[in-house]
Amino acid sequence: MLFSLNNLCYYADFSYLCTMFAIMVQKISQLFYDILELLLPRHCLICGRKLSATETAFCMPCLLTNPFKPMFSECEDNKLVKLFMGIIPIERAQSLFRYLPGNELCNVIYSLKYHNAPEVGEILGRKAANTLKDKGFFDGIDLLIPVPLTKKRKRQRGYNQAEVICMGLSEVTGIPVMNDNLVRTVFKGSQTKLSHFERMNNVRNNFSVIRPSDFANKHVLIVDDIITTGSTVKSCGEIIASGADNVKISVLSIGLAMC
Repeated sequence: MLFSLNNLCYYADFSYLCTMFAIMVQKISQLFYDILELLLPRHCLICGRKLSATETAFCMPCLLTNPFKPMFSECEDNKLVKLFMGIIPIERAQSLFRYLPGNELCNVIYSLKYHNAPEVGEILGRKAANTLKDKGFFDGIDLLIPVPLTKKRKRQRGYNQAEVICMGLSEVTGIPVMNDNLVRTVFKGSQTKLSHFERMNNVRNNFSVIRPSDFANKHVLIVDDIITTGSTVKSCGEIIASGADNVKISVLSIGLAMC
């Protein structure tokens, strides 16, 4: 009986110590977070306002304005669909905001691409999925295909921004990401300052498909961060469709810098 009481006291003391240790770790973590916020405060990627502890990437006032919403409604009025019509077997296409120089939303894409912020891509992917899933945009889609980077370009950036957007999309929709089949073999430099004709020539023959049969009888969604002339997505869609039977292609971009 004495042995049992001793054991009981021992376990009670051990449980108390564990509880106190957990509380101490929590307080230290909070202190570390507070110091980090003081030294490196986080700001809303849209308006620049300082974020609260419960806000991530975007402040609540900006989110309440619903800046990420479908640009197009019906296919017959969808300029993005018309951009690809007759070139790839396009089913539907959508973008979430107009990308204009000086637009506050440009900061979001700039942070994703140039400020080592892959988490922003996942957030954008989840927002896109939650915005579009009830509208039937993802109905029947089998695979998410990020516009690829070359291995060298991906190594320089640390990640592919289209791929992390796809990860956020997949988290909400459950659609798998295929990021090892469509590959970019050539990168001829940034297209930011190129004309439409120059962009078309810049991406021609830049992509290849490793396993064409994987796309047969599939409805694939090509995902990119920004569409400007559509030349990159056209090139991706053409190489996918050329090697697979009965493939359907839809397109999703976060920003749209044309139309």
